[in-house]
Amino acid sequence: MTCCRGKKIIFLIFGLILMLSSNVVACNIYCSDCTSCITAINSVSSGQTICLNTSIFSNETCINNPANFNNKIFDCRVKAISGNGSDYGIYLKGKYNNTIKNCIISNFNEGIYLSSSVEFIGGSYVEVPSSNNLITSNFLMFNNGDGIFIKDSSNNIISDNYIYQSSCNVGCGGISLWWSTDNYIINNNITSNTNGIYLKESSNNFIYNNFFDNWHNIAFEGNASHINYWNTTKKQGKNIIDGSYLGGNFWSGFSNNLTSCNPNNGFCQNIFSISTNNIDKLPLTMLCLSNNSCLSTEACNMTTHTCQNLNCPENETLFNHTCVKCNLFDFDNNTEVDIFDVVIALEYISKGEIQIANLCTTPEGKIDLMDVLRLIEKIGLCSI
Repeated sequence: MTCCRGKKIIFLIFGLILMLSSNVVACNIYCSDCTSCITAINSVSSGQTICLNTSIFSNETCINNPANFNNKIFDCRVKAISGNGSDYGIYLKGKYNNTIKNCIISNFNEGIYLSSSVEFIGGSYVEVPSSNNLITSNFLMFNNGDGIFIKDSSNNIISDNYIYQSSCNVGCGGISLWWSTDNYIINNNITSNTNGIYLKESSNNFIYNNFFDNWHNIAFEGNASHINYWNTTKKQGKNIIDGSYLGGNFWSGFSNNLTSCNPNNGFCQNIFSISTNNIDKLPLTMLCLSNNSCLSTEACNMTTHTCQNLNCPENETLFNHTCVKCNLFDFDNNTEVDIFDVVIALEYISKGEIQIANLCTTPEGKIDLMDVLRLIEKIGLCSI
């Protein structure tokens, strides 16, 4: 698939800052460079928050697997961790129950890397995965390998991240899963990467409500028959493209292609088949064939087949997906707004008929005492 160039880096940064502005928690300790952050992570108690208070640069792995990094929160507070093109921004090995949030990580080989560790437990060596970690609300850009790399790990949540221009060609992507299971990849904006998501011998992962717009949206290595789940059941809720229902993912080259998608009410009627056992049954789309696929405040542009907001002129009112000329509060439909309309309005309210048939007469299609007061004000001001 070709990559849509409409997504600009400045838009992503602006969106990230808006998203993070409401995502700030109290800090128990602050750090200002890689070494002090590792010290702070190791020193705080379980459940406490370590906050980065300035942007930092590192010639090597910055947060390098702190020994006591379990059950803790690392919050960059929209500060940057930048590298020299090698190593890792944040590396955790066999760690669990952590949150990594609000970080801008760029120019490493791997932005965030979770892997397993081998530990001597009960007289034998045991592989311990990184598990039950939350990686959320981060911006990972211009990394030479993966934005986020999950290896031999399970039950992690990767959500609400912006992942931009991970540039390697083979074995990596915006998000990569190697030999990993039961992870949730949701609500991420994955754009302009060589591979959007890269799967190697990974199964039973849940990947939905993501925006994929990359040179190759998905790539497999090894057995592509491992089962992963690419959509949730259709349910009400704001999705990644501002639609009203959750389902699958947005796939550039498919979701924005009228023929391949066959749009209907925010979903493609055609499935997006990745491999035999990997199918997005509810791919998202912004395309429309009629106004029925659009919000009441939008209309379907039949040239571009996209829903567009309607901004009506002052003398027109939004009605049934279009702007129509009508007089607000003209309840008797005689083209004039006068004292007789006040009487009719009061009659509606006295009968409990707050829902009226003619949506053109009030902005919401309902009438209450506030509408009557506005009507009286309109008559007085206009000397009708």
